[in-house]
Amino acid sequence: MSLSLRHLCLLFFLCFGVSLAQAQGTVSCPECGVVDSIHVVKRDSPGVLGAIGGGVAGGLVGSQIGSGSGKTAATVIGVVGGALAGREIERRLRSDEEYEIVVRMDDGTYRSVRTDKTPTVRAGQKVRVLGDTVVPR
Repeated sequence: MSLSLRHLCLLFFLCFGVSLAQAQGTVSCPECGVVDSIHVVKRDSPGVLGAIGGGVAGGLVGSQIGSGSGKTAATVIGVVGGALAGREIERRLRSDEEYEIVVRMDDGTYRSVRTDKTPTVRAGQKVRVLGDTVVPR
């Protein structure tokens, strides 16, 4: 098999061009990468509204107990107990999961994207990171 000079020059150019691009670290797809890992992250809410609502409810219940200074103590205990209970109830009701998708970009950097939705990608899969979204390539 005989290669013409033209074919040899074209082959040399293609080989040299690819090597030059790799040596310069150029990336043809800056938003492309591979999923490194996916983690489930638990979110906790601060429970402010639950604490306020619980405190009010606890205070109302506590004020119905006893008389004089005993009534004041029962009201205070009701407010504190209600606030703690309300905060915990809200924290448990609002606590939910989100997913952190870690992507190793083609340029060697890492990007982390968080989402409420169950990921449609898996570790090792080639993806594109478009803003706050990770989509398969």
